[in-house]
Order: sequence, then C-alpha cells, then structure tokens
Amino acid sequence: MPHITQIGPKLSGVLYHYTSQATLFNIVSTKSIWASHVSYMNDANEIRYAAQRALNIVNAIATDNIERSKLLNQLKNWLSQYLNPTHFIFSFSLSESGNLLSQWRAYTPEEAGVSIGFNEDELKLHANKYNFQLVKCIYHPQEQDQLLSNFISKLLHDFDANHYEIHKSLDGAPGQEYYKFLNGYAQGFLYEFAKIKDPLFSEEREWRLLSKYYNTYAHADIKFRASKTTLIPYVEFNLKDIRNDGRLFEQIYVGPSSNFNLSFNAVGAFIGNQNACAMTINSQQSIRKI
Repeated sequence: MPHITQIGPKLSGVLYHYTSQATLFNIVSTKSIWASHVSYMNDANEIRYAAQRALNIVNAIATDNIERSKLLNQLKNWLSQYLNPTHFIFSFSLSESGNLLSQWRAYTPEEAGVSIGFNEDELKLHANKYNFQLVKCIYHPQEQDQLLSNFISKLLHDFDANHYEIHKSLDGAPGQEYYKFLNGYAQGFLYEFAKIKDPLFSEEREWRLLSKYYNTYAHADIKFRASKTTLIPYVEFNLKDIRNDGRLFEQIYVGPSSNFNLSFNAVGAFIGNQNACAMTINSQQSIRKI
C-alpha cells in the first residue's frame, strides 16, 4: 500500500527542531542528527549564565570549617572555567512550540524552513540507549537557583562524608588540591548548567538532547562542521530504529515561503518517499520577503 502524506493538526507530546529543508534532507538521508558544542549555540551567554548563578550561590555559603572553606574557595576558581568555552558537552535543541514566528525567523532560512516534530517518549527512550539525556530547560531564576543549590549541597555532603579518603588522595598544585575531587562533578555541573536558560529566551520553551561529557577534543566521536563564521564541534546522534514503524518523525511543519505550495508538496513527497514521517502541516505564517 503506498504511503500517504496527510495534513493535520499539531499532536501532543511532540518536540520540534527548527531547521532548513537542506538539513531535513541530510537528516533523513543519514538517519542521524548533529548535537553541537553547547558554547556554539545562538545564546552568546550559554553555560556562562548558569555558571555565574552557581558562583553566586557558592559565594553566599558561610562556614567555620577550615577544610570546607578551602574547598569552597577552590570551587569558585574551578567554576570560573565554565565562563569560557573549554568544556565538552553537546546539545541538540528542540521546542515545545512547533510553529512560532520568532523561531521561524531565528532558526530557519528564508523560504526554506521546516520544524521537525519528534515524539517525546520515543526520543527519550532512544536517547538513553546512546548515553544521551533529554531534558527540559528551566527559565525561572528561583527554580534555577534551587536546582543549583541542590547540586552544590550534594557535592558538599559528599565532601564531608568522604573527607578522609579525599584528603588521602590530594595531589594537585597549591590552591588546586581539591580539583581532582571537583573534576568528578564536571559532567553533573554541565548537565545542570545546560538545563538553565536566560529568562529572555523563555518563549522558545526549549528542550535539549544532551550528550555525555567528553574530557578531550581528541575523542573519535567529535567531528567538525563549517558555519558562516567558525568551525563548530559536534557529535552525531543515530536515529535508526527510533520508532517501531520505521519512520523517524511524528510530523513536520513546513515554514513560510513565497512558493509555499511547491515547498509543501515537495517536503510531503520527500518524507513519504523515504517513509520518514506520515504528516506534514501548513505553518500558515504570513510573513514574506518584499
């Protein structure tokens, strides 16, 4: 029976990635998506915003314990490294909103944008197989500080509970004796930081597919692509077998275009031909180039 592309409404439990039709073609052809280094996202303060909030929390912690005080001072310096793009975690951005005008303008090319809808539950299960995590971004400052405070409290609890063993293994340079202990929390901090977004971006209602933590660029997983202004490190995420029906996506919005009918029909024909998706949706956005 031939595959039929349908036109229908937005479904619940779907997360969307805004991109170009050219990228859609590559995703379907390779059955993979690219997660980019978190410091190369559109927000110039990515990670730094969260790291600064964490520093503020650490600065507010008071203690009379000499060793705990030493740890806190070293934690401040250690966290400062996250104010620069020296960390290694990769992210693929999605949104709860599949048809948002600001998203079309910010993340898709004129005349040739699509919003690819992934089933949230399927994506989460598939992510777990490949050592990725699907997380929802947090925009409210009070919730952000609570998340970070909880993680820092766990770090301090572990330090207090295992201080004797930690002290026996001290081997860092003066002022960095506890860096070995803190390095064990690098991935945890980065996962927490990657969940935190500046409230100015709250309209995007972002989710993120996050990679594991890499401690070197020399890892075989890490590749590079060229953008208009720089090379961007990325890792691939395999979409093969993400769905039981053999498809890749739940639905796809076709973005605004002066040749919309041609564009809409072509996208529908392509995903039908490739059995990538069963539903295309008219974005019905009226923006145009004049």
